[in-house]
Amino acid sequence: MFGLPLLAVVLVSATLLTYFGVITGLVTVSQGLLVDGEQIPNSGDIEDNYDGFTSLENSIFVSAHELDNQADVDAILELVDACSATGSSDGCDDIDTKYYETNLRKGTLELSKKDGSWDPIPGADEKVTVTYSTDSNGKLIVSYAAVGSNDITNYILVYYKDEVFTDDGTRLLTPAKAYQLSTSNPNKAIPYSDDGNTRIDADYCSYDGYDHCKGAKLWLIPLSDLNPDGTLEWTNWRNDYYFETDMLGWDHVDGLIGNPFTVTALTDLDFVIVSDFPQMMKPAEYTITTTVDVA
Repeated sequence: MFGLPLLAVVLVSATLLTYFGVITGLVTVSQGLLVDGEQIPNSGDIEDNYDGFTSLENSIFVSAHELDNQADVDAILELVDACSATGSSDGCDDIDTKYYETNLRKGTLELSKKDGSWDPIPGADEKVTVTYSTDSNGKLIVSYAAVGSNDITNYILVYYKDEVFTDDGTRLLTPAKAYQLSTSNPNKAIPYSDDGNTRIDADYCSYDGYDHCKGAKLWLIPLSDLNPDGTLEWTNWRNDYYFETDMLGWDHVDGLIGNPFTVTALTDLDFVIVSDFPQMMKPAEYTITTTVDVA
């Protein structure tokens, strides 16, 4: 017998080392500037809806907003407005839209009893402090407390809306409308569009020395003085009323916002959009859009 040698062949698959390991880094980028606490446009646009008016009226619409810079670098921004109108008649060129830095969204106001010359009466017991804020729709939330030991148990807080002014800036005769403000539920956004204290002629910086030239008046009055229809009847100053010592509003001295402007790192900026519709506007449905752009 012949022995047949067997050749054993072993095949080895060789694998080359192509890397030693994988390191993955996950980075989340958040929006650095919030508009009214929202990430825009991720959460959708912010809409302000106003009541309509007729072409015989001069209406001014005010909405309060906030820019919150959450980054550790300054934000250089621009506010850009655009207007469109339905129908063939476009009256957008007649609308004056401006932006003001303001504390309309949150803050405190001091109310004071006043003498016959409308000057505040000195003394802690003659004052009331009002704390206010606005929700995302610009509606007002208020609370108030007496300063000192004065008793305001039977008082209510009202928004006092003056009638329109004459051409020379004189306020028209009362009674005007006064609206009770709730301390628990948000009220309608103020000032109302037909409030005389929002008009061009109104200038409380000039004739009363206020910080805000235009805006809304808040008063604390005895509950018994408010009529069911919302009118407040009075003919002259009252020594038991707590009157405004500044307007709740916009138009601080040098408060107009120009482009570009800066929101400093880790701060916020409150501002209002003020759109002035003159008399004899062309009938249409107008949409005013403000875009917060990077300058």
